[in-house]
Amino acid sequence: MGSKTKSPHQMDGGYYALKGYVFQFDKSLIEIIEDRTNKFEIEKVQDLDTHDYYLQVKYKETQNYSPSKIKKPILQLLELSRHNSVKRLRLFCYFKDRKRATIYLTMTELNTILGSEKRAHSKEEKSKFLALFTLEFSDDFNSQFEYLLERIIDSFNLKSTDEALIYHANMRAHLVEIALKNRDSRTIDFQDLKKLVSETEKTVFGAAYIKYMGNSKYLAHLRREYFTHKKPNVRDVARLFVITLDDELSDADIATIILLIKEKYYIANVSGAPYIHIDGISLERLALLKIDLWSQDMKFCDGTHFSEDEFRLKSIKEDLHLIPNNDLTYKLLSANSLVIANNEVDFEEKYHFIPSSVLDADVGIENIKKLHLENARDIKEIFK
Repeated sequence: MGSKTKSPHQMDGGYYALKGYVFQFDKSLIEIIEDRTNKFEIEKVQDLDTHDYYLQVKYKETQNYSPSKIKKPILQLLELSRHNSVKRLRLFCYFKDRKRATIYLTMTELNTILGSEKRAHSKEEKSKFLALFTLEFSDDFNSQFEYLLERIIDSFNLKSTDEALIYHANMRAHLVEIALKNRDSRTIDFQDLKKLVSETEKTVFGAAYIKYMGNSKYLAHLRREYFTHKKPNVRDVARLFVITLDDELSDADIATIILLIKEKYYIANVSGAPYIHIDGISLERLALLKIDLWSQDMKFCDGTHFSEDEFRLKSIKEDLHLIPNNDLTYKLLSANSLVIANNEVDFEEKYHFIPSSVLDADVGIENIKKLHLENARDIKEIFK
């Protein structure tokens, strides 16, 4: 017997079901961001539970509202009210013919929704339920999503919608992970979101988002958000740039990147020499690179004054741009001097460029922005 061909409506069912879950998670994120004191339980008793209320979320993109279409969630919440006389009960739903509104049902309206089930519950039980219950009709999917992005930008002091999209994706994925845990572990609060945001700040973008945005747009975004002067003059602050090597980055490429960075940020009497660390380079290659840089008249300070000299913190911290006729325009840090400098220098800006081929590139620097790239050569495009 041949298989039946599915109708377009049947084929769309999975799409709308998935969209409903996404809608539910976005609503949960809004609740968590706007209520910073409650602990939230995801997919435990109801879609979202707190100390104060139970929340059910229903998304019916293609349907008009009728009382019978909310009967099942109403019955579930009505059953909860029999065992809990304190928590509020909320049904948050979208139907294409209803505008955003909060409704307090009358007894007549509740009986209409319950239909044949209305006599299964006493008037006392239904009165108790009505005192706790609100029916909330929502905006559509896109309107809720745009509102959530605004709340993310405001709550975490982000710079743009593009950046908020990245944080949102991480938050939504985190909620999915929680929903898949054991029932007793499905909890989250605003402080957990803040911690997640902090981790996201360390890894601002990953390879998935390079693919999502397109590499050219991604590099343009990094250039605009982090490496474009917002004011006419370059601010005189300490800046650290860590460059992790991949197999494609030659010494000539490294020299070009250093040249672009120092020309952007070093200005005599105005802005200090940037600190640069080449991560993943051997001592032998670093020694040859230093000779090559010096031969190209790209002189630097590395905290030493002669071969086999010890590292001198005073030298590396010196304000080179304030020295008359100075030709040392950037500071080159080894792995050891990087750690010392990070502890002693008040860096206001710290960036770590990591190519996609490198899985683990932690250099032990706290609060450094990790910027993931397709390859290390892309750094040249960012600073051009």
